[in-house]
Amino acid sequence: MELLLVEDDPDDVYFFKRAYSSITNAPQLKIFSDGHELLHYLDSIATYDQVILLDLNMPKMSGFEVMEALKNEQVADKLITVCYTTSTHHSDIRKAYQLGAKSYITKPGRLSDLESLIKLIKQYWFDNNCVVQG
Repeated sequence: MELLLVEDDPDDVYFFKRAYSSITNAPQLKIFSDGHELLHYLDSIATYDQVILLDLNMPKMSGFEVMEALKNEQVADKLITVCYTTSTHHSDIRKAYQLGAKSYITKPGRLSDLESLIKLIKQYWFDNNCVVQG
């Protein structure tokens, strides 16, 4: 399985990569700077064995627009999409789940908290979660 980070902010990507480097036996990480890149990548693969950390607030294509596209292509149910954002608005959380998000996480403000979060993501989604392939 792969971890796909969809994040347009270079500072957030830098800190995520820095925190990610502290994880042992980490899954392969791929980073996309916008939703179009992610959709293009997903169109090019045969199986959906990724966990997607999707920022909601991106200029070219918002995370909500990405999730709508995945839902329209009828692949949202095959993917593990985790909203990874700064928004704590109840309307954003509700909308994310309606569009197929499997989880909704707010971005931590400290590097140590980000490291803990990434460890939890790895432990839950990659080590403990069971998925059905095919």
